[in-house]
Amino acid sequence: MNDRKAFSIINVLRNIVNIYFDTFFAIYFFNLTNYEILPFAKYYLVVYITILLSFWFLSGKNKLKYKVYYYRISISIMALYLALIMLFKEDIVNYIYLVAIMKGLAEGFYYYPRNILNSSKITNKERKHYNGIINAINQISSIVIPLILGIVLSYYTYVEIGKVVFVLMIVIFILSFYVKDEKDSKKKDSLIVFYKKIKNDTMVQDSMKMQFLQGFTVGSGVLVGVMTIYKILYFETNLYIGVLNSILGLLTCITCIIYAKSKKTHVFKSISIISLVLITMCLVSLAIKPSNIMFIIYLVIYSIGMTLITLTADNIIINTSNHLYVRFHKPEYHLFIETILEIARILGYIILLSIGIVARKEYLGFVLIFSIIPLTMLVLLVNKSKEKYLD
Repeated sequence: MNDRKAFSIINVLRNIVNIYFDTFFAIYFFNLTNYEILPFAKYYLVVYITILLSFWFLSGKNKLKYKVYYYRISISIMALYLALIMLFKEDIVNYIYLVAIMKGLAEGFYYYPRNILNSSKITNKERKHYNGIINAINQISSIVIPLILGIVLSYYTYVEIGKVVFVLMIVIFILSFYVKDEKDSKKKDSLIVFYKKIKNDTMVQDSMKMQFLQGFTVGSGVLVGVMTIYKILYFETNLYIGVLNSILGLLTCITCIIYAKSKKTHVFKSISIISLVLITMCLVSLAIKPSNIMFIIYLVIYSIGMTLITLTADNIIINTSNHLYVRFHKPEYHLFIETILEIARILGYIILLSIGIVARKEYLGFVLIFSIIPLTMLVLLVNKSKEKYLD
């Protein structure tokens, strides 16, 4: 097995593991805390702070010479994180900080060295081929896996299913030994020198702004966290949430296919603006008078409209890494982008932490109303940037 195929399989298995952790752990954890917001906010706040610190640690002198080793360390830490969940079981609420730190370290050590994917030994055609396969399989996983887990978790506990996931982690770890490191002999600038060189580049600045706005909202930000809480409150069981996520995954998958195949890019602006207006109406309605019907309408519109926005934003951000001076300093650019993303997430969860301290679920509506501002800014910025950099 060559390193490219090994990395592709790892990405697919990792996506399956993430579905188990990201949604169903939230349900498990939220149930254990008796639906209290404060422990939920503490957990994710510590996770994102740890991820940010991990990025800065790995960006230190000579760290990136050993990308594949940190990559394997991340897999090991994720296995340890899962082992702690299985060990503590219902007592996990008493070890929030320890478990959150393990999760943050695993994520930080995994995502920062991922530029080994961009091996200089492969052609652009090969990269496009493998990325296409990975994306297709991951889209299918997002439809099938939530439904399967929802059904299975109706008969078995989260901890019992964790044993199967632990086996997947072992397989991922073994496959990581087929991944070859990429030597990086390029001289790196200090971040201050790098920023001085790109501070007047509008494409870079727009990408950073988009990353911040996504981090507060659609990029695993506080808005996503609050919507996860609403899912748990409205649908309660793993089965119902699994079915819901599978349907939403199907809508997202269809949207991605249409986005990739459609040549009518001129309608993008109209669709994004209409989606923003409808999402704004839904958020206001949910904040004033929550209902499961309005929540479902929001999720459907979000899965279509915001998928188009995030696909375009990510496309611009990735293209920026190959832009002018930036293409020679991808590690520095990557660190800037990831730092901005994590800071936005941290700020969002500080707000949720404040709501948790007050201990009033009704105040979750404040997050929904406030999120309208960064969402609007994101849509407008993506539309403007798309016309400048992609069309």
